[in-house]
Amino acid sequence: MPTYSNFRRYRLRQELDHTWTVFDIFTGVAVSMGASVAIGMDEEFALGLAAVLNAAYALQRVRADV
Repeated sequence: MPTYSNFRRYRLRQELDHTWTVFDIFTGVAVSMGASVAIGMDEEFALGLAAVLNAAYALQRVRADV
């Protein structure tokens, strides 16, 4: 069975203004959730958001493999 670490789709990028962006590694585009885009965040919040998104993605992938 695959492990969670195989399913990290979202990563962080530090911007020139020292804020953080969560982006999709397949598209390179910042994550959007409704009308919000995951840019301009502090590092702690961005890390948490990426962890939640990666966990949801991993769960989706594992369910698809069952």
